Amino acid sequence: MDKLPFTRRYEPLPKGVDIINAVAADPYGIAFAPFIDAAAVTRDVKVVPLAIQEGGPFADASYENVAAGRYPYSPHLHIYVNRAPGKPLDPFVKEYLRLVLSQEGQAIIAAQKESDEGFVPLSSRDLATELAKLE
Repeated sequence: MDKLPFTRRYEPLPKGVDIINAVAADPYGIAFAPFIDAAAVTRDVKVVPLAIQEGGPFADASYENVAAGRYPYSPHLHIYVNRAPGKPLDPFVKEYLRLVLSQEGQAIIAAQKESDEGFVPLSSRDLATELAKLE
C-alpha cells in the first residue's frame, strides 16, 4: 500500500463473508479480504484481480491462486518461539514444529479449506525451506 496508513474508519471484521457484506452495504466501501467461496460474493461487490508486479499477470484470490503463490496479498501464518541465540530449540517445540510441517500436519491444514479462515498448506518448496530452519 505504498506505506500509506489505514483510514481512521478502518473496521476489522472477523470473517471474510462479513467483510464482503460490509462492502456490499457501502457504495464507497473497499476492503482486503481473505479468499472466500465465490458464491458468497454478491453482485454488489466487485472482486479485483491483482498482479504481483507491474505488468505481470493478474490473479484473483481463489484458493488455487493463493496456494500457487500467484496472489500478492496472501498472508502467511508465522510461528515465533522464544529461543536464546546460539541455543538449540526446546525438543518439545522442535517436534511440534516438525508435526506442523509434516505431511500429516499439512493435511490437517489442507482439511481447513472450507473453514472461515480457509487455510492453505505450504508448497513443497516452502516446506523444505521451513524444515531446514529446524536443523
